[in-house]
Amino acid sequence: MKACSAQNTCTSPIINVIEIIFTCLSNIKITELPLYDYTTDELESITSIKVNEPDENTRGPFTSIPPNICFLPNLQVC
Repeated sequence: MKACSAQNTCTSPIINVIEIIFTCLSNIKITELPLYDYTTDELESITSIKVNEPDENTRGPFTSIPPNICFLPNLQVC
């Protein structure tokens, strides 16, 4: 499995202003959240994330908490 910084490997729309949904390619190990195209205000409004698994037999795309999760200062644990 190849590692990459998530550019061009994930889609990540913001839904209802407060949730971001990541859908990533199954053959890529993601090391960072693809957040660099968003403004600070957009990132501050996000309170929840959802990661769509590529399929039910594949683990990932994240194998650990990405270091740039701190870009989401209002993320809540449910």
